[in-house]
Amino acid sequence: MINELAETLEINQPQSVQLIVDSAEECHLCVNVKENVHCALVLTIQNAPQIELKLHCGQASQVNLFVMNESASKVALNQTAEVKEDGLLTLSFAEFNEAASSITSTVELAGTAAVCNMNSALLCKMEKEMVMMIHHKASLTSSHMNHSGVLLEGGKLFVDATGKIDRGAKGSKSHQKSRALTFDQPKSATVLPQLLIDENDVEASHVTSVGQIDENQMYYLQSRGLSKSQATQLITLGALMPIAEVLEDETLKAQMKLKIEAKVNEVCSM
Repeated sequence: MINELAETLEINQPQSVQLIVDSAEECHLCVNVKENVHCALVLTIQNAPQIELKLHCGQASQVNLFVMNESASKVALNQTAEVKEDGLLTLSFAEFNEAASSITSTVELAGTAAVCNMNSALLCKMEKEMVMMIHHKASLTSSHMNHSGVLLEGGKLFVDATGKIDRGAKGSKSHQKSRALTFDQPKSATVLPQLLIDENDVEASHVTSVGQIDENQMYYLQSRGLSKSQATQLITLGALMPIAEVLEDETLKAQMKLKIEAKVNEVCSM
């Protein structure tokens, strides 16, 4: 349980760590993962107005960080990470709460062949904002962003996703996929994919879709006996549930799926 203003966590052996943030004050958390260490971290935010999260992934480390925001009030999360040579960072953000939030995430791929896979799944009944950047600073680095959002009535989503490849980062790969589904008006979702490329010998792409749920799909589900609320729940779960698959521990994955299903059903039925 994290309720102090500043804490540092050193991880020097393989392990799974569950952290809970519950504080009325701004929190600062620094996580240092040593080289050649494989670890999984689940960070659950129950309460905190602002969180500063710094992550250092040592050479050849494998780090899976899953951030779950359950706060009933607005949270501003500023997260930074550095991944050294041959390191792998899987970074995921999940939000199914009814509060507003803002997430700023910056990942530096600082060593050769460093990799970052970034995922997000957001259920929006209020305003949520994400500003993400993966910065390729070394050769043969690789990144993939996969963002999914579902907007219910009154929800707003803003996503700014940037892949940046520096000159000299030869052989690097930066790919993005973003999807926003809305049960309201399409204008309530804004997705800005950006690729800032300063090197020729690279691979880069982005795919983005923003739009309303297909009326024929809703009609079909309702014609099969589902209410509008049940159809909404089913479509929302289909879009957001895959975020749980990034968890490696099968018990924790099953628990997360149950939590996601319960929260989505609760929010969609209101």
